[in-house]
Amino acid sequence: MKKIQHHLLFFSSVRSAILFLGGFILYEILLDLEKIWNKENPENIAVNYYKRNSYKFLGILIIDLMILYFLFFLTGNYY
Repeated sequence: MKKIQHHLLFFSSVRSAILFLGGFILYEILLDLEKIWNKENPENIAVNYYKRNSYKFLGILIIDLMILYFLFFLTGNYY
């Protein structure tokens, strides 16, 4: 029977929590930016929607990579 590695479970849960928090923060920031973009260019509402989703995806991807690299260097384990 394999021993449970509690620190890996803890780091995985912290990583998930940070990703959700980062996603919510990015969502709020991008909503504010979308309102500003729509005021300046009302004819490009659909384009701004795709930009917002692209920025949100890239932001969450970067946060996830930073957390994974930090945890890798901290624990030496790969998930």
